[in-house]
Amino acid sequence: MSVYKRYKGRRLKKDDPLWAKGKWWMEFQLRGHDIHESIPGARTQGQAERAESAVRESIYNGKYNRATKTSKFSEFVDLVYLPWAKSNKLSWRNDECRAKTLKEFFGARLIRDISPMLIRRLKNDLLNEKTVRFDAERKGRTLRKGTTVNRYLQLLSKILEMTFEEFD
Repeated sequence: MSVYKRYKGRRLKKDDPLWAKGKWWMEFQLRGHDIHESIPGARTQGQAERAESAVRESIYNGKYNRATKTSKFSEFVDLVYLPWAKSNKLSWRNDECRAKTLKEFFGARLIRDISPMLIRRLKNDLLNEKTVRFDAERKGRTLRKGTTVNRYLQLLSKILEMTFEEFD
């Protein structure tokens, strides 16, 4: 079991004078979940270990998700990010258009399944995609510029940042 007491960001040992002030914490990795959180209701080590066991059991059963109702990328964008952008950003229309492309790429993928490799693939796909603009010299449509791709990546970064805030 990986439960311990912590006070002001420091792990405590049983002989530490601050032991009584510390709070119980659990820390472990299981099936792609990094768990490092406090156990506010635990007063004894036994209670903390039982709480940790319950979290481990719910991970094994596929029921552990700190996310509220939305754990899919497209659902999170529609239900959380876009309403926030509409009320807080002047450029929300740009975000709305770019979010459509991101939702098409990520589809119904779970947010926790978005990996750095998948983001690199998105970046490459966006760079190699032709836009609606017509280039008279080349007699064809132009490729998307790097700065435009950066705007997509900035949007994705903000969305993922908000997921961490929402799910923690």
